[in-house]
Amino acid sequence: MAAARRGARNPAALRTLAIEILCSGRTVTDSIPAERRAAWYHQRRIGAAGPVTPVTSLADLIEVLVEELPVSARRILIVEDETMIAMMIEDFLTDLGWDVVGLVGTSDRAIATAREADIDAALLDVNLNGQDTFGVADLLSERHIPFVFATGYGQDGVADRFQDVPTLTKPFHRDELDRALRQAMAASDGSPEEGAGVSR
Repeated sequence: MAAARRGARNPAALRTLAIEILCSGRTVTDSIPAERRAAWYHQRRIGAAGPVTPVTSLADLIEVLVEELPVSARRILIVEDETMIAMMIEDFLTDLGWDVVGLVGTSDRAIATAREADIDAALLDVNLNGQDTFGVADLLSERHIPFVFATGYGQDGVADRFQDVPTLTKPFHRDELDRALRQAMAASDGSPEEGAGVSR
């Protein structure tokens, strides 16, 4: 499980991990908690009682790794210039099992962190002291790191090129944040995700 956690940084890393598992002859069940295996196979592989079918394709293996790795294996950056809001978001994310690796409140620091940080996702306040974070979003997109916008203006405050990015309207609740992040993570993997209440 530790090896899987180290590889769970982005879709490309998951693909590499999946290839390593397939080439090594190991089975995907090595990376799934025992109590989850039967339920996963039942739901995803056979849909009814029957023999367990091993996962052998790359696509199926990546799907398992995305679904079954604990959210706590994922690292997230918060870009927010209002301290109290940043602290509230940090509490939300901690409750949801995320590892918050940084709180950034300026455009320069956000760009530097987005360029170098080892993260799985980010939450971006659209406006940092009058400067937008779309440049930060561009860097994250280039690195294939999913992100969510947060703004007091809803989808209208987001640049046209990012209209497909999940956007939270401030103030938002923890469950809304959870849904938005799941949407972003699923979209980066190419899998649709339901998320009522979040602008798309």
